Amino acid sequence: PVVTFNSDIAGSKRLGFIGQDTLQSGRTAAGIMSEIVRPGGKVLVISGHPTNQGHKNRARGFMEELRECRQDVELLDIKYAYDDDWVAEKITEEALKTTKELAGIYLAASGTEGVCKVIEQYGVSGRVKVISNDLTGKNEEYLRKGTIQFLLGQDPYAQGNHSVMILFHKLFDGIEPEKEYNYTEIVIKNKYNI
Repeated sequence: PVVTFNSDIAGSKRLGFIGQDTLQSGRTAAGIMSEIVRPGGKVLVISGHPTNQGHKNRARGFMEELRECRQDVELLDIKYAYDDDWVAEKITEEALKTTKELAGIYLAASGTEGVCKVIEQYGVSGRVKVISNDLTGKNEEYLRKGTIQFLLGQDPYAQGNHSVMILFHKLFDGIEPEKEYNYTEIVIKNKYNI
């Protein structure tokens, strides 16, 4: 028996999936961005790989929800950093050079360090609002400094623990999982609750 976690393989014969509802995570980020981005600003979405379903869902959820919440905000074309900080850095630098009204950046995947490096170099921390995923040490450091305004976590401990327990109960007790999709909590952190 197989259980997928963090990144699903839908349509496979797996018992179930444990992880973040990535579409809802993107919507959550858009809801937050809609509250903090200045009127008439432009927002950039930087994603990881165009073929990664989780990255696609986060970006799609973000873009759909932000369009619905804030018609005054312009979404720029989505850019892909391929989980590479250097590529994310270059994307951000280009956006800051060519888009005077850049008001927000949403990172649907890795690349946060590259984005934050440029945000700090250009002296626009806090003016350009940044929302990213994953509660990693470096991301939390940028959150504390105010370069990132919000981080969304996906409870990796629960992902690992719950997937092992589902397999344990299946193998040792013959108990099937109660449901196919076991979504973890979307944790929202800012510098005051990290």
